Amino acid sequence: MSKVPKLRFPEFKGEWEEKELGEVGDIITGKTPSTKEEELWDGDILFVTPTDMNESKYQHSTERTVKKTDKMNVLPEKTVMVTCIASIGKMSLSTKPSITNQQINSIAPYKEISDNEFLYYAILKDIDKIKASQSSSTVPIINKTEFGKINIFIPLIEEQQKIADCLSSLDELIEARREKIASLKSYKKGLLQQLFPQEVCNNYPSHPLIFSKLPKLRFVGFEGEWEEVRLGEIGVFLSSLTGKTKEDFDKGNAKYIPYMNVYKNTFIDIQSLGKVNIREEEKQNVVKKGDILFTISSETPEEAGMSSVLADEIKDCYVNSFCSLFRFNSLSDKNIYFYGYLLRHRTIREYFRKIAQGSTRFNLSKESFKNLSLLVSKLGEQQKIADCLLSLDEKIAIETEQVVQLQQHKKGLLQQLLV
Repeated sequence: MSKVPKLRFPEFKGEWEEKELGEVGDIITGKTPSTKEEELWDGDILFVTPTDMNESKYQHSTERTVKKTDKMNVLPEKTVMVTCIASIGKMSLSTKPSITNQQINSIAPYKEISDNEFLYYAILKDIDKIKASQSSSTVPIINKTEFGKINIFIPLIEEQQKIADCLSSLDELIEARREKIASLKSYKKGLLQQLFPQEVCNNYPSHPLIFSKLPKLRFVGFEGEWEEVRLGEIGVFLSSLTGKTKEDFDKGNAKYIPYMNVYKNTFIDIQSLGKVNIREEEKQNVVKKGDILFTISSETPEEAGMSSVLADEIKDCYVNSFCSLFRFNSLSDKNIYFYGYLLRHRTIREYFRKIAQGSTRFNLSKESFKNLSLLVSKLGEQQKIADCLLSLDEKIAIETEQVVQLQQHKKGLLQQLLV
């Protein structure tokens, strides 16, 4: 195996040195303070768990703090942390002096590692191999000894610094994009509350709300109260796929919309359709552009009644049997994108959460959809609202795609700048 990287800054020569992690720093396994000792959970040192680690280089901020005891190691700022139990391979650098739980192995490098950021990238390069090296057990684990035997390659300190600076600048760019996405999503959330009346439905069981029929924020040229309509009065509900067995799916001559496509998306993602076998003699309802799909069964009440609008023309397409299919009587006075955003408004989500019935699974009746009372504006205002929100979604999608491309670029650089 070559000990020279494929891509190198011109001022550096020579082979890199191969070492085990246990040779370049102290391996530290975290420990959770006893919950019985309440006084330990009111300290001044951050307590980090795997939930505080994500795709970003630095850990999330956490409000959990603990007191140091003789049995706990306090990690200095920028210590490399790697999850090694259950969810293996999540990585972060600590942002402040921290204590971790037992699911995290950390490494405090010796002097031959100039900057912990280089060590972070050196481990990150082979993180997939590390995940694959887990012990075979009910709970995946890489113990302290196994972790310490992981090999990495190390150049001279000056080259370490150069590589860390290069990759860090790329991470800063990725993080800036992520922050922009978060800002756009927050802005959109605010607009959703202001462009629609504060309460867009009046359906709360046993205690109807008193609500305004006017939005807080309105485009110039529109006035007057929004109209209250019941879903069952403006369309019909049709049956989804029936009589299907497991053998009918993942093959066949037709497409179908999976449950999770409805659950996750305000508008159906036509790139995420499944295949289903439909025989000629079957009488099944195809979905059409403008149809609204609802989840009717879920594991939690919060997931019940999620809606998604089919905004595209798709030939020979059906919908999962755990979903309900709604079709408008007429689309002449309706903007389907407006209804897509309207039906995911927080008050409608709360309505479905409250009326979902069940214990292990939560179900909604057809009547609960038919009786859903909505506030809707005239078509012109619907169009303006839809255009505004679609434009924001487009910006979010563009920024998200740029993050994906930057991550791919980073992944390539990791493989080329590091051995």
